[in-house]
Amino acid sequence: MIKFIRGEFTDSQVETIEEPVKFHKQVFNFRLSTVSLEKLGDVCQKQHKEDVVNFFSWIYSGIANNKFSIKNILKELGVKEEDFESKSGKNGLISDFKKLFEDDDSKEFRIVVEEKEVKIHKFVLIARTDLFRGMFLNVVDDSNFVGEYSASVL
Repeated sequence: MIKFIRGEFTDSQVETIEEPVKFHKQVFNFRLSTVSLEKLGDVCQKQHKEDVVNFFSWIYSGIANNKFSIKNILKELGVKEEDFESKSGKNGLISDFKKLFEDDDSKEFRIVVEEKEVKIHKFVLIARTDLFRGMFLNVVDDSNFVGEYSASVL
């Protein structure tokens, strides 16, 4: 089962044998675009929390602390072992984030400064700066309007 959560950096969670594990679905979808969230939920509910946390740590960082548990989950998800190798380490992560940067369709927010608009991925700015983290996590309605700030603040 996948549950979607609003108002946190992590916007989804999966059940495990012990308890839920939160994650960011956009990062997961971009790193493993061939795997459905439904399949992810089915696989994770049969796994121990420690293994699922390790799996998401690999999704976020490309670093495999326990290759056996990650490969086991990937196998259950129908992901080939070569995909594990190509997505691991610094180069795998850089490659995926380069694709993400180039994919304007997946950018869900815009920053407008003096009539110039830049499309962005909210989760990247949340992860990279405390200023934007505070702004985005304080959105309390469905408008997704963060607020107006002077250019000197940004």
